[in-house]
Amino acid sequence: MKMKKYKWGIVAALAVITLIVAATLALIPPPTKAQEPEWKRETKLQVDDVYFLAGEDDNTEDNLIPIITTLYLTNAQWNSSGNVKIVAYLLRTNPNIAVDKSTVEIGVILGSTTKEAGVQMILPGLNTPYDVDFLIFENDLLVLRGQGNIEVVQIRAGGSIYNYVQINKYADFKQVSDIT
Repeated sequence: MKMKKYKWGIVAALAVITLIVAATLALIPPPTKAQEPEWKRETKLQVDDVYFLAGEDDNTEDNLIPIITTLYLTNAQWNSSGNVKIVAYLLRTNPNIAVDKSTVEIGVILGSTTKEAGVQMILPGLNTPYDVDFLIFENDLLVLRGQGNIEVVQIRAGGSIYNYVQINKYADFKQVSDIT
């Protein structure tokens, strides 16, 4: 009889200990993004679309064409992103030499939102293909890289000159750093 009471006492003590451990684990909040180490944070940044616009050339003799690129950058997670920065390079296709560079600080992108980022560069010539490289950093870590190929074509119609961007290869973005 004493043995049965002793057994039930052990079972009751184990049940109480289990309840205390479960309640403690339930009350401890999960770590926030700010508490996680930098290398452990997961990025969910993605580029939804890229648009190129050729500006007007004020001086037709130098053939310097301003290119305005608009990127739509989405944070597909619930948490806010880290500090986001875009670096864009305009490169001669052959040889692979940069002719312009532009850096845009985006800042923090709230969770489940999209931000529009405008990147401006100067294209040094007409009717010549150029590669465009986009490097997207989150907290100074390269997370996305996109590459495309464009050229500005000039059309003369009547007494007017029109510049338009011909996209030879759409900007394709890939994740660079797996920081999960």
